[in-house]
Amino acid sequence: MKRVLFILFLLPAILMAQGEYRPGDHELLVSPTAFTMPKGNSYVADYQLFFLNYTYAITSRTHIGAFILFPIAKGFEKFFSLGIKQNYLQTPLISGAVWYSHNFESKFGALGNAITLGNYQTNLTINIGAITDYNDYEILFSAGGVVGLTKHVKILAEYMNTKSLLEESDFSGLIGFGFRFQGSRISFDIAGARPFQEDFGDLIAIPYLKAIYLFK
Repeated sequence: MKRVLFILFLLPAILMAQGEYRPGDHELLVSPTAFTMPKGNSYVADYQLFFLNYTYAITSRTHIGAFILFPIAKGFEKFFSLGIKQNYLQTPLISGAVWYSHNFESKFGALGNAITLGNYQTNLTINIGAITDYNDYEILFSAGGVVGLTKHVKILAEYMNTKSLLEESDFSGLIGFGFRFQGSRISFDIAGARPFQEDFGDLIAIPYLKAIYLFK
């Protein structure tokens, strides 16, 4: 009983220890968290070696970024997109942010809201949003968490799905699980992703790799 009371007493202090932002804290494997970089910081991210992202913090609560396919073939510029994330709530226990991105070639946009419980080291994030062509829309949602094992190693898990896929095709969603190796300027996510259902042939997981470099 004393141990339980001690843990309950200690938990708020752990959660309130927000700590310092490090590269990768702004998102899970794919979905954004509500966290943002300090003003003037920026990062370059490389997803799966093919997709590149540069994001700059114009304030400590506002990110603007550009996303593009690595120039390996003609037409790579069609993937060019711009995005913004605005943190509107930041407390030791809960943070909130709205985000939006737009692809100019397809004229599709994605917008949503991220709610993050916890701190940089250990947290849980829920995203609810939509993909739209401004005539119709598709609701999407994700949930995931981060658990810090050490100062430099974290476990990440994330689940994603859309409303129509869940209702019309009984698609159980996509789940990812992996590790983040994190320093003060560089982080690497090494993970695997697969459909969240039993009958999917011999596939175990699709490898996922992300690298981020932070400029301070």
